Amino acid sequence: MVQSGETMIYLTQLIERTRTEMITKANKHGCNCVETIELSRQLDNFILIYQILALDHHKPKRQNLTIELIKPPTRAE
Repeated sequence: MVQSGETMIYLTQLIERTRTEMITKANKHGCNCVETIELSRQLDNFILIYQILALDHHKPKRQNLTIELIKPPTRAE
């Protein structure tokens, strides 16, 4: 049986590999830097939410959570 700590480590490593690959491909193909940063922030948000939910899962009494996500940069019109 996989423990939640092991799952968190696995997911974090998977997300970091995905981020590295994404940035490498974006740089190689000249993709928009703002889009790359946005996707990277979405990955950070995923890690944050998962960590909060994992911590909340181990609490004896569940509580309401407030999660503030990182807002993406706005594009200049």
